[in-house]
Amino acid sequence: MKRRLLAALLVLPLLGSDAPKDHQGGIVYADGLEGWWLLVTYEAGGEARRVAYGLVLTFRRGEVESWPPDGGPNRVLGTYRADPGARPATLDTFYTDGFYQGKTWRSIYRIDGDTLHVGYQSGGARRPEGFDDKADLHAETYRRLRR
Repeated sequence: MKRRLLAALLVLPLLGSDAPKDHQGGIVYADGLEGWWLLVTYEAGGEARRVAYGLVLTFRRGEVESWPPDGGPNRVLGTYRADPGARPATLDTFYTDGFYQGKTWRSIYRIDGDTLHVGYQSGGARRPEGFDDKADLHAETYRRLRR
C-alpha cells in the first residue's frame, strides 16, 4: 500500500496540470513549427538562388502565412498539416488565399534548433524523398525570429 502511494506521489508531478504552450482548443501542435521564420537561403537543383530579403513565414494554430516585406503579390495564406514522426518529417500546406490559392504543397522539413529546413519539388505536387534528392529539390532555410 505504501509503495502504491509513494509511486502515485512521484508520478503526479510529472503529469502536470498546465496546458502545453501550443495548446489550443484540445489540439496540441507538437511539430515545432509554431512561430515566425525568416528566409535566409534558397536553393533550386543544388544551386543557390537569390533570396527575397525579409520574407517571413508564420505558423500558428494550424494556419500558415507567408509574406514579402513589401506586402507584394506573393503573400499567401493557408492551413497546414505536419507529421514530425515521419522520416523525413512531412509538411502539407493547403493554400486558401494569395499567389498559390487552391493549391496543395507537399514538402518535407527538418528543424535544427532555431533553423528550419523545408524541401519541395517544382510545383509542390510531389514530395521529395529526402534532402539529398537534389535533382528537383527546392530547399529553403529559415531562421526563427524571437518576438
